Amino acid sequence: MAILSDEAVMKAAEKQATLRACNVSARLTKTETENLDALARSRGLQRGDCIRQILRAEIARAHASATPTPELSEIVGLRMLLHNVLKPLISGQKMTPETFDALAQHVRREKVQAAIELLIPNGGR
Repeated sequence: MAILSDEAVMKAAEKQATLRACNVSARLTKTETENLDALARSRGLQRGDCIRQILRAEIARAHASATPTPELSEIVGLRMLLHNVLKPLISGQKMTPETFDALAQHVRREKVQAAIELLIPNGGR
């Protein structure tokens, strides 16, 4: 007979994952500390909870910055379209309506990924 059931072990593991076990610290000037305390009071939080909230928001913002705005995606799409249309035309090639439609479809599919690669340092490599 098992002393602990699988369910009890899973619950304990879930609880352990949410425990705040890591300590992170930084030295602040007196003015920085006063500003932090004032911010925490204005939010109705303890200093540590305020710091945790600020860190979570900054981390979320950093992750979100890899998401291109619709405007950037459209600009990248226009650039892709111009490059892929003008290059053959300059070299004297003709473009059929079917080729242009296929190119437009390709740009629609790839423009967001191309914009993301612009936002990530070193193109995601």
